[in-house]
Amino acid sequence: MKCTKCKKEKKQNEFEFRTDRNSYRTVCKECKNERSREKYEEIASKLSERRKEVRKLNKEEANRKARERYWKNREDFLAKARNRSGYGSSNPEAMNKWKEKNKHKCAAHQAVVRGVKNGKISKPDQCQVCGSGDKLNAHHHDYQKPLEVIWLCIPCHKKVHSKYFNSGGV
Repeated sequence: MKCTKCKKEKKQNEFEFRTDRNSYRTVCKECKNERSREKYEEIASKLSERRKEVRKLNKEEANRKARERYWKNREDFLAKARNRSGYGSSNPEAMNKWKEKNKHKCAAHQAVVRGVKNGKISKPDQCQVCGSGDKLNAHHHDYQKPLEVIWLCIPCHKKVHSKYFNSGGV
């Protein structure tokens, strides 16, 4: 058989059989695949450009939906993160970099630790937002006032720092 596209003489098994017409295609498999690839690349590039435009126009909406999807499926996201290698292991280099960049925050944290030990600050038994008796963290609204803190359980503290909750936050 001869391919109508490349004009080469080829064996019959190099052509697709069309059961709907009960005959072989006139274009060989190689030429058909090449054409399909070209069409796919053309369509894919157009789709990619279109998606980028839509994403640009709807960036805030996309971010909002992503946040909602995260909070709706938070446990699944966290479970996947926990299964990744390196989860929970500290990175001393990154920690030192953060400490160097945020010396005022480190000083405020240390002031709270010393204040609790010295008795200048009393640590309550319950979260000041939800009343939970779990492990409490000191939260600074202003690091310039290191001893002015509110005591929050870990979930409430995460909510305070989350952009998702900042609009109606604590």
